[in-house]
Amino acid sequence: KKKFFFFKLFFKILIFSIADRTNYFRIFSLLVYDILRSNHIFSNIKAKFFFTNKFYGTSPIFNFYFKKSGGLKSSCFQKNILAYSLSCFVYSDILFTLGKGQGRICHKLGGKIKKIIPVGSLYMENAWFNKKKDLKNVPNSNILILGINTLKNTRHYVNNIYENSYYNLFLDWINQLALDFPNLKIVYKHHNDYLEDPKERKKLSNSKVEILIKNKSINSSYAYAYKSELTISFASTMILEILGHGKKAFFIDPNLKGSQWFDDIKNIKEYRIGSYELLKKIVKNRTKLSKVSRNHKDFYCLESDDTSKKIANYLMQKASEK
Repeated sequence: KKKFFFFKLFFKILIFSIADRTNYFRIFSLLVYDILRSNHIFSNIKAKFFFTNKFYGTSPIFNFYFKKSGGLKSSCFQKNILAYSLSCFVYSDILFTLGKGQGRICHKLGGKIKKIIPVGSLYMENAWFNKKKDLKNVPNSNILILGINTLKNTRHYVNNIYENSYYNLFLDWINQLALDFPNLKIVYKHHNDYLEDPKERKKLSNSKVEILIKNKSINSSYAYAYKSELTISFASTMILEILGHGKKAFFIDPNLKGSQWFDDIKNIKEYRIGSYELLKKIVKNRTKLSKVSRNHKDFYCLESDDTSKKIANYLMQKASEK
């Protein structure tokens, strides 16, 4: 019966694809894959709760089969900034976020989330709070620049602003910063799994900025931020984590056009640097910057030394209510 249904559906899709001159089989294949995958998983595994860090990969079909097999609550965790490009069609009973007020953008982008709970950062808890401080091989720096994955993430291209903002303005500002402050140690730290971007490499080929990829600490890039006077980035989630723990950090957002990354975060404008002149001023005064306001920091990231406990306690509470 199911085979006949899909056979009939196949011909319907073919007819509509020809009539509209649009390949609807791409959608069809994704739906069928999601149905078969979800049915297979929950035919073999039973659980009360589902949890994933890939909030951008949630699915109402997956949730349906999870609930059908006896599941109570599906949940996901915010591991990245909830940017426009990542936050479309998020379907989950619970979204655990870094800070207060985050996650609202998901409803505007076609998703359905029943409960949003701010808990802090699981990644920071694991790499920084749950491990000994491994700093001996990490260099001190005056300015730390946290990189983003460019080649592995085509979702940055939601409009024509990203290309110019990142490859031209941002990288040009980094180069100029090294020229204007020749006595400062400026380190550009990429993710450990970073794939070298030829366009970025070309822009920084003659720069005095030191580029690092492999981690020299079990604390990952958090160790580098700890040993830097000032941390900046184009769009790294770590900026929110650092701000949430009281230390000043800034997004480099040329001409303040990076709305795709920052529209979901309350009170973030004062940590968005829109001009090179402002960047120079902040660098000059980096050691005199005051701490992040206690009233604001929870909007960026909650204290993350017990994030996993917050999540576990909430899920156990929901289990006891059943």
